[in-house]
Amino acid sequence: TVAAPASQELRSLSLALQGALSERFTAAIAVVAQRASLEEPRAVLREKSQGGERDKAGARRLMVGFADTVGWAPPSFGILLDAAGLVVARAGETAGLGANLESWSLVEDALRGIQRDALHVDDNKAYLVATSPVYVGEQLLGAMLIGWLLDGALTEDLSTTLHAPVALFVGQGQSVRVGSKLG
Repeated sequence: TVAAPASQELRSLSLALQGALSERFTAAIAVVAQRASLEEPRAVLREKSQGGERDKAGARRLMVGFADTVGWAPPSFGILLDAAGLVVARAGETAGLGANLESWSLVEDALRGIQRDALHVDDNKAYLVATSPVYVGEQLLGAMLIGWLLDGALTEDLSTTLHAPVALFVGQGQSVRVGSKLG
Protein backbone atom coordinates (compact mmCIF):
# COMPACT_ATOMS: atom_id res chain seq x y z
CA THR A 1 0.00 0.00 0.00
CA VAL A 2 1.06 3.58 -0.61
CA ALA A 3 1.08 5.84 2.44
CA ALA A 4 -0.96 9.02 2.33
CA PRO A 5 1.09 12.23 1.92
CA ALA A 6 0.23 13.38 5.49
CA SER A 7 1.39 10.02 6.84
CA GLN A 8 4.65 10.27 4.90
CA GLU A 9 5.22 13.80 6.18
CA LEU A 10 4.60 12.67 9.77
CA ARG A 11 7.04 9.78 9.35
CA SER A 12 9.65 12.15 7.87
CA LEU A 13 9.22 14.56 10.80
CA SER A 14 9.49 11.68 13.26
CA LEU A 15 12.75 10.51 11.70
CA ALA A 16 14.08 14.08 11.61
CA LEU A 17 13.22 14.49 15.30
CA GLN A 18 15.01 11.23 16.17
CA GLY A 19 18.06 12.46 14.28
CA ALA A 20 18.00 15.89 15.95
CA LEU A 21 17.70 14.32 19.41
CA SER A 22 20.50 11.88 18.61
CA GLU A 23 22.77 14.78 17.62
CA ARG A 24 22.09 16.54 20.92
CA PHE A 25 22.63 13.37 22.97
CA THR A 26 25.91 12.69 21.14
CA ALA A 27 26.97 16.27 21.89
CA ALA A 28 26.16 15.68 25.58
CA ILE A 29 28.49 12.66 25.70
CA ALA A 30 31.22 14.72 24.01
CA VAL A 31 30.83 17.50 26.60
CA VAL A 32 31.10 15.15 29.59
CA ALA A 33 34.02 13.26 28.04
CA GLN A 34 35.87 16.52 27.44
CA ARG A 35 35.22 17.72 31.00
CA ALA A 36 36.28 14.35 32.46
CA SER A 37 39.62 14.56 30.63
CA LEU A 38 40.62 17.83 32.32
CA GLU A 39 43.21 17.86 35.11
CA GLU A 40 40.91 19.32 37.78
CA PRO A 41 38.57 16.29 38.15
CA ARG A 42 41.61 14.02 38.16
CA ALA A 43 43.24 16.08 40.92
CA VAL A 44 40.08 15.98 43.05
CA LEU A 45 39.75 12.20 42.65
CA ARG A 46 43.47 11.52 43.20
CA GLU A 47 43.39 13.52 46.40
CA LYS A 48 40.27 11.66 47.56
CA SER A 49 41.79 8.26 46.74
CA GLN A 50 44.88 9.14 48.79
CA GLY A 51 42.75 9.80 51.84
CA GLY A 52 42.88 13.56 51.47
CA GLU A 53 39.94 15.81 52.08
CA ARG A 54 39.40 18.43 49.40
CA ASP A 55 37.83 21.66 50.54
CA LYS A 56 34.16 21.73 49.62
CA ALA A 57 34.39 25.15 47.97
CA GLY A 58 37.15 23.89 45.66
CA ALA A 59 35.18 20.78 44.74
CA ARG A 60 32.11 22.87 43.97
CA ARG A 61 34.16 25.23 41.79
CA LEU A 62 35.19 22.18 39.81
CA MET A 63 31.58 21.44 38.90
CA VAL A 64 30.24 25.00 38.60
CA GLY A 65 30.76 27.30 35.67
CA PHE A 66 29.81 24.95 32.88
CA ALA A 67 30.21 27.09 29.80
CA ASP A 68 29.55 24.01 27.70
CA THR A 69 26.18 23.60 26.13
CA VAL A 70 24.64 21.03 23.90
CA GLY A 71 22.81 23.57 21.83
CA TRP A 72 19.80 24.38 23.94
CA ALA A 73 20.93 25.07 27.50
CA PRO A 74 23.74 24.85 30.02
CA PRO A 75 23.74 21.74 32.24
CA SER A 76 21.35 21.56 35.20
CA PHE A 77 23.76 19.57 37.36
CA GLY A 78 27.18 18.00 37.48
CA ILE A 79 28.41 15.19 39.72
CA LEU A 80 31.90 13.80 40.24
CA LEU A 81 32.03 10.22 41.62
CA ASP A 82 34.86 8.18 43.04
CA ALA A 83 35.61 4.63 41.84
CA ALA A 84 33.06 3.24 44.32
CA GLY A 85 30.23 5.37 42.90
CA LEU A 86 30.15 7.79 45.84
CA VAL A 87 29.60 11.50 45.22
CA VAL A 88 32.78 13.53 45.69
CA ALA A 89 31.53 16.85 44.27
CA ARG A 90 28.15 18.08 43.15
CA ALA A 91 26.78 21.30 41.70
CA GLY A 92 23.38 22.42 40.50
CA GLU A 93 20.13 20.56 41.02
CA THR A 94 20.08 17.31 42.98
CA ALA A 95 17.61 15.74 40.52
CA GLY A 96 16.74 13.15 43.16
CA LEU A 97 20.23 11.62 43.02
CA GLY A 98 21.67 10.65 46.40
CA ALA A 99 25.23 10.35 47.67
CA ASN A 100 25.76 6.74 46.54
CA LEU A 101 25.06 6.05 42.87
CA GLU A 102 27.00 2.79 42.50
CA SER A 103 23.93 0.69 41.64
CA TRP A 104 22.66 2.96 38.84
CA SER A 105 23.43 1.19 35.53
CA LEU A 106 24.60 4.47 34.00
CA VAL A 107 27.22 4.81 36.76
CA GLU A 108 28.12 1.11 36.65
CA ASP A 109 28.94 1.48 32.96
CA ALA A 110 30.99 4.65 33.50
CA LEU A 111 32.97 2.88 36.24
CA ARG A 112 33.66 0.08 33.73
CA GLY A 113 35.03 2.64 31.27
CA ILE A 114 31.95 3.13 29.09
CA GLN A 115 30.66 6.56 28.05
CA ARG A 116 26.91 6.71 27.62
CA ASP A 117 23.74 8.67 28.14
CA ALA A 118 20.33 7.95 29.59
CA LEU A 119 17.08 9.56 30.52
CA HIS A 120 16.52 10.29 34.21
CA VAL A 121 13.10 11.32 35.52
CA ASP A 122 12.63 12.90 38.94
CA ASP A 123 9.73 14.89 40.34
CA ASN A 124 8.04 15.21 36.93
CA LYS A 125 11.23 16.55 35.35
CA ALA A 126 13.13 14.68 32.67
CA TYR A 127 16.90 15.00 32.31
CA LEU A 128 19.37 13.86 29.71
CA VAL A 129 22.31 12.51 31.75
CA ALA A 130 25.66 11.73 30.15
CA THR A 131 28.53 9.96 31.91
CA SER A 132 32.20 9.42 31.29
CA PRO A 133 34.94 7.64 33.21
CA VAL A 134 37.77 9.75 34.67
CA TYR A 135 41.23 8.26 34.10
CA VAL A 136 44.83 9.04 34.88
CA GLY A 137 46.74 6.98 32.37
CA GLU A 138 45.05 3.59 32.55
CA GLN A 139 43.91 3.98 36.16
CA LEU A 140 40.17 4.59 36.56
CA LEU A 141 39.68 7.18 39.30
CA GLY A 142 35.92 7.63 39.05
CA ALA A 143 33.25 9.09 36.78
CA MET A 144 31.62 12.35 35.88
CA LEU A 145 27.89 12.85 35.26
CA ILE A 146 26.37 15.91 33.66
CA GLY A 147 22.61 16.38 33.38
CA TRP A 148 20.50 18.68 31.23
CA LEU A 149 16.85 19.41 31.92
CA LEU A 150 14.67 18.48 28.97
CA ASP A 151 12.35 21.46 28.93
CA GLY A 152 10.71 24.03 26.72
CA ALA A 153 14.10 25.40 25.64
CA LEU A 154 14.91 22.02 24.08
CA THR A 155 11.58 21.69 22.32
CA GLU A 156 11.86 25.26 21.03
CA ASP A 157 15.35 24.45 19.69
CA LEU A 158 14.05 21.28 18.04
CA SER A 159 11.01 23.09 16.69
CA THR A 160 13.25 25.72 15.08
CA THR A 161 15.46 23.01 13.59
CA LEU A 162 12.52 21.03 12.21
CA HIS A 163 10.24 23.97 11.35
CA ALA A 164 7.41 22.18 13.16
CA PRO A 165 5.91 22.13 16.68
CA VAL A 166 7.56 19.56 18.97
CA ALA A 167 6.33 17.89 22.15
CA LEU A 168 8.14 15.24 24.21
CA PHE A 169 6.34 12.79 26.49
CA VAL A 170 8.18 10.60 28.97
CA GLY A 171 6.70 7.41 30.41
CA GLN A 172 8.08 5.36 33.33
CA GLY A 173 4.93 5.90 35.37
CA GLN A 174 5.60 9.62 35.66
CA SER A 175 3.86 12.25 33.61
CA VAL A 176 6.35 14.64 32.01
CA ARG A 177 5.51 16.75 29.00
CA VAL A 178 7.38 19.61 27.44
CA GLY A 179 6.42 21.24 24.20
CA SER A 180 7.14 24.10 21.87
CA LYS A 181 4.68 26.90 21.42
CA LEU A 182 2.13 26.13 18.78
CA GLY A 183 1.20 28.75 16.37
